[in-house]
Amino acid sequence: MNDVRTVELLNRLIAILYRSFPMYLRYASPWRSDSSEPVWNTVEHILIDQDALVARAAELVQELGTQVQTGEFPMEFTGMHDLALDFLLQRLIHYQRRDLERLQQLAQEAVSSDIDRRARELVQEALGSARAHLEILEELARSGHPPGDGAPSLPSAQPASHAH
Repeated sequence: MNDVRTVELLNRLIAILYRSFPMYLRYASPWRSDSSEPVWNTVEHILIDQDALVARAAELVQELGTQVQTGEFPMEFTGMHDLALDFLLQRLIHYQRRDLERLQQLAQEAVSSDIDRRARELVQEALGSARAHLEILEELARSGHPPGDGAPSLPSAQPASHAH
């Protein structure tokens, strides 16, 4: 196992998740109306999942004896801090697709690299979570309301139980 490559890959994963558009919206506090609550509820679920994945990746980086690198938010996000959340739904979808592409590239690198198994599994989990997040955001855009009873059904980014 190559610890340097593992840490580099994990820090890239952390930067993708920790500097995502939903994370930016956490701090930007977009304008919300009653009609945008399903979108905000979905953003909050995404944040819970991303927070959990970032925490686990950061723990592994620290276990390997190095520092966590979170990166910075893209400058293009700064122009969207005062917009309505309903309007931002298409931006959420756009940036989720971009993050999904980045995670797919990271997952391909993880498979072909000599890195820690836990890091490889974490990247795969983040990829699956990002796909689910994109699906629910697209469903919100298509329907104008969340599926089912009003609560988005997002998978949780809880650690999978693996036999050791």
